[in-house]
Amino acid sequence: MNQIRTEIPDPVLSRRATAGRFLRFVYASLVIGLGLFLLWQVIKPLLYTQSSGTVLASSYSISTPYISRVVRLPVRAGDTVALAK
Repeated sequence: MNQIRTEIPDPVLSRRATAGRFLRFVYASLVIGLGLFLLWQVIKPLLYTQSSGTVLASSYSISTPYISRVVRLPVRAGDTVALAK
C-alpha cells in the first residue's frame, strides 16, 4: 500500500495563478498611474505658469497729480471720444 504519490501540477490552477498575477499587475499599474496623474495635476500649477508669460495688453496708468474722485463719466461703449477744448 505504499504508493508513490507524484504531485502533478494542475494545468487549470497554474493558468489561473498566472492570469491572476497578470491582472493584479495591470490593476496595480492603473491605480499607480491614476495616482501619479492626480498628483501631477495638483503639483503642476505650483511649478509652471499656465501661459507663456507674455503680457498681451498695454498697461495704462491714469492718475492726477492731486487727490480726486470721478463723479460722472458720460461715455458708453462704442462712443467716440475727442480732446476737450
